Amino acid sequence: MAETEKTRAKKHFISFMAQQVGEDLKEVSYDPVDNCSLRYEDEKGELIKSRFPLIILLATQIENGDDVRITIFKAQSNSNDLDRKADENIDANFELFKTEFKKMIERLAEQKAPIIFTVNGSRGENVVSGIEVKDMRFDSNNESLQKLKSDIVACIQDDEVVYADTTFGEKPDTIAMHQALTEIYTDRILQDPIALCVYGQAVHENDLILQAAIKDITTFILRSGFRNMSGRTSEKRQSFEAEDTPMTFKKRYITFLSQAEDFKQYCFHAQSGDEWEYRGKRNRGVYYPIIPVIEKTVEDGDEIIITAVKFVDEDGSDIQGGTIETIMESNAVCLKDDMDDLQECLAKVGQNFKFIIDPLKTTFNASWSSLEQLCNDLIDRIKPGEIIYADTTFGEKPDTVALHQALVETAINRASFVRIADCVYGYIDRSHGDNPRNKLKSIKEFIYQGADEMLFRQRGMKGMEADAIKDILRAFWSEGGDAE
Repeated sequence: MAETEKTRAKKHFISFMAQQVGEDLKEVSYDPVDNCSLRYEDEKGELIKSRFPLIILLATQIENGDDVRITIFKAQSNSNDLDRKADENIDANFELFKTEFKKMIERLAEQKAPIIFTVNGSRGENVVSGIEVKDMRFDSNNESLQKLKSDIVACIQDDEVVYADTTFGEKPDTIAMHQALTEIYTDRILQDPIALCVYGQAVHENDLILQAAIKDITTFILRSGFRNMSGRTSEKRQSFEAEDTPMTFKKRYITFLSQAEDFKQYCFHAQSGDEWEYRGKRNRGVYYPIIPVIEKTVEDGDEIIITAVKFVDEDGSDIQGGTIETIMESNAVCLKDDMDDLQECLAKVGQNFKFIIDPLKTTFNASWSSLEQLCNDLIDRIKPGEIIYADTTFGEKPDTVALHQALVETAINRASFVRIADCVYGYIDRSHGDNPRNKLKSIKEFIYQGADEMLFRQRGMKGMEADAIKDILRAFWSEGGDAE
């Protein structure tokens, strides 16, 4: 028995609990993309429906005799009256998850040898209650994001491999997960600690889900870790220092075009210490949360650039036909309308500025390679002397992670030439009906913390493992870019 347990693979599955209203969390058939091992099917070969990509990750990746830990980070509000509805949604979703989890375990028990679950240090076979729950803050800020990242890192033991689901949680939470996974990877690169990282994407139309996919984005996480560790950053920094490009001293604002079908204007309430209370023309709100940031930072005589990331087909062409094409066109017009209104409002108080909208294309069905391409394209867009303001509200979660990686690398490589002035997230509250509590949050300090930690790791590449790590990095940056 001792030998059997010694040879068991120790797998740690982590995820965020869904925050949607329960009726919006539908069972769907997730089609695997870039990894056929994620196909969750029945005896007839048909996909089994689930509300939670974590269920699919567990069902397809647990093997005979595995030693398994499951950790779910569950958001908790500050328990005031307006936040109780959000708590109720999360608690209801957790009950739905436990029901699916029980069915999945029963199915596995019929097909495979006993699975050993470790829960808070206790171990047992086929334990339906085999889920560790850790609290996280519902209303995230810089401090809570740093704590969340640290909590994720701390819960992973040295002898475990990680299987992560990044589908749920707010976008800043996903960024914290990304930072945690890259930190785990770079600290334990020789142990290869990240097994899989997935994202469940669903395409909606009129409250119907047209298609759903579970995507393997592991390679993007690993390559982010390589980018963070390698001497390539210092090489880039030297190339930037040698640039002959003149300083522009312009402000660049980066946002994703919304994919929302029912795109509305909202008023965003600034968090403590922030001043973004611009409510748009005639006090009706704005479509894009970047607008209040522009209103507070643009100055008379400025010529600003708005980089608007637009989703296109995989061949780089505009998405043709169907609802998505119409949505993207309509929501691009909304950004222009927001800017025209702002320009008119500020002109009335003698503050005149010019703007251009700079479209940047990325593929709608993101793969790890397109995420890396988006990261590189964002870095290339940023010119010496620019002041950068970014908004992570829209886009798919992996896309905002790519934006975060680009900002972190820019903060390191171009610290003398580019200033990351702010990065915001517009939380649109859909749980309080006619009394929404939309907030505009700054996560700038969390971005800078990521940059500081990246520098720390670059400087810490020394000691007995340094040569082995450098061999891996050399293979990674060799022609073709892949390390075995």
